Amino acid sequence: MIMVLYGIGESRLLIESLKNEGFNVIAVTRTDYGGSLAGISGADAVVAAPTEPGRMAGIISDLGVRQVVDATHPFASPLSVITRDICTSEGIPYIRFGRGETDLPASPLVHSAYSWEEAALKASSFGDSVFLTTGSNSLEIFLRHRDLKDRRIVVRVIPDHRVIKKCQDLGVSPRDIVAMQGPFSVKLNKTLFQAYRAGVVVTRDGGPSGGTYNKVRAATDLNIPVVMIQREALPGPECHYDLGKLMEAVRKNTLTQHAGVCRYYD
Repeated sequence: MIMVLYGIGESRLLIESLKNEGFNVIAVTRTDYGGSLAGISGADAVVAAPTEPGRMAGIISDLGVRQVVDATHPFASPLSVITRDICTSEGIPYIRFGRGETDLPASPLVHSAYSWEEAALKASSFGDSVFLTTGSNSLEIFLRHRDLKDRRIVVRVIPDHRVIKKCQDLGVSPRDIVAMQGPFSVKLNKTLFQAYRAGVVVTRDGGPSGGTYNKVRAATDLNIPVVMIQREALPGPECHYDLGKLMEAVRKNTLTQHAGVCRYYD
């Protein structure tokens, strides 16, 4: 059984490739929408992402997971850290399916940040309306930041009821929730930034296929500052940016595990 931590759009192709090679796949997803896509892609089972290490350890043990492929967002997440640590402890291969960084043109309007707190502080230096294109992750940091108390916070999130409920529970007004599935074209980004009168756009480097370039291009064309949160590398795991090479690594791990079982029974 291979566990896929479902996240980036390439996760669907990953699951399909694993199934085509005869692997059993369990997908761990953060949203109902992600779960439905994982199921359509052929996952044998779909489970909601747990937040406690004990629950994740139980899932891995109970389902006999032999490998984990982490295909979540390029940024380190609690789910990734929890799963990586369990795999390290149990001797289970853990591979990262990554996205390369976006090749962005140099612009005085693009300001790098290396943490959520730094991004919130930098965003407070621009305009009265902060347009977050980072989803609901760490939304509370922006909403509770003392320098953003009187600013309008607009958040663009996927149209999943749990994500929207989180935004509302944190006090985001319905008029400031943009529930849409991306990635978005430059034209559509421009339309949204203008409609919400964005004074600054906050984004993360989600890679070439994550729509980052289109967001930055749209904002800079409109002379809107961008706060770009640079990705924090997740230490330790093997990482592949090419699906073919990742599949080779999965096969290699499988052969190694089978060889180990055969030696054990000899």
